[in-house]
Amino acid sequence: MIRARLAARVALGLGEDVRLLRASRAQGNFTEYAPLTLLLLLLLEAAGSGPALLHLLGGRRWRAGSCTPSASRASRRR
Repeated sequence: MIRARLAARVALGLGEDVRLLRASRAQGNFTEYAPLTLLLLLLLEAAGSGPALLHLLGGRRWRAGSCTPSASRASRRR
């Protein structure tokens, strides 16, 4: 988000820059979904799920720094 703000030369708000809006939504989505994802992985581990399943599900959700499928699609379009 900081890099996007510096590139757009916008100190407050989003200005008119679409890239800054995308960066802002990506950060918002991450902060909304990351805690829930971690909690669900913790519950799976507590229920006795094997390490392979945890790595598979955890790696899928965290690849490319993304927690949401729409953010993954957006990062592939760039």
